[in-house]
Amino acid sequence: MKLDSMVVRTELDEVLFEEYERESAPGEILATDGLFVKQKDISKGYVIYAENMGPGAFEKHVQEQNVKESTTKVGNKVTKEIENWKNSLPVAIESYEDDQHDVIQDNVREMGINARITRDKDVIQTLYGDGFDGTTTPDGVYTWSNSHLNLNGDTIDNLETGTLTPANLETLVKSLRLQKKQDGLIGGHNPAGLAVPVALFPDAQEITKSELAAHTGENQLNYFSAIYPGLVVGSSGFLDSTFNDYTNANTSYYLVSRNHKLTRTVRLGLTTELIPYQYDQKDRWFYKARYREVPSAKGWQGAVASSGTV
Repeated sequence: MKLDSMVVRTELDEVLFEEYERESAPGEILATDGLFVKQKDISKGYVIYAENMGPGAFEKHVQEQNVKESTTKVGNKVTKEIENWKNSLPVAIESYEDDQHDVIQDNVREMGINARITRDKDVIQTLYGDGFDGTTTPDGVYTWSNSHLNLNGDTIDNLETGTLTPANLETLVKSLRLQKKQDGLIGGHNPAGLAVPVALFPDAQEITKSELAAHTGENQLNYFSAIYPGLVVGSSGFLDSTFNDYTNANTSYYLVSRNHKLTRTVRLGLTTELIPYQYDQKDRWFYKARYREVPSAKGWQGAVASSGTV
């Protein structure tokens, strides 16, 4: 019995890329989420990024006065290698000959699910949960820090400590809106996405979506649902203590604008290859899958977080 390798591969690819339940969960943040994770393709095996200070403010001029010449600056250049992620699954030729396809398809389906779980875990934890004590921005300090320095020399604070309450979330909104750019001017960031662990997802929804003010019996307008009705609330199990070893994982939350710098750089999306059994000493097909990417906190701009400890 001769098996066509393309037929085998097509059958396996169909189940590898099937959607699974976690992807359709309400508010689930995936590595491919364009709001919470900036997406960038690259054609090299490394990514280079740096902080950039623009031309600064305009100045008032009188007629025929020499026009101001602005000074720009680039600093804190970082080079990161693209990371390679791989797995392979041996498939005995006899299993296909004897129509044991259900077991094979189940294993391939799990392989596809685990590829996406691995990708989401690495990206979400690196860009968010690890930002308190692991991931750094180009200025050399943790993503969430009281001591960022912009290229203009200003100290930037994008770390708070208050628990998730309406008042403390308002503090993050204020911090985001008043955050300075690299040149010292106001950044003009508005909140677009609130990321929380699953443990805080119900509270985050109530605080931001209730028609009236949350956690109060007063008939007050809810600031968040009225002023920011488009604020997206997302959650991920990879921000919870079950899967994240950061001490305050279950109480931390993160607010980002549409112009944040938390980025997933992709060299190669998930691809597959089938190695015929003729090349294996034990007569096995080898179904191989791999992808190449790296998550990077390319800057502190447009993002703030709270550890939720007080």
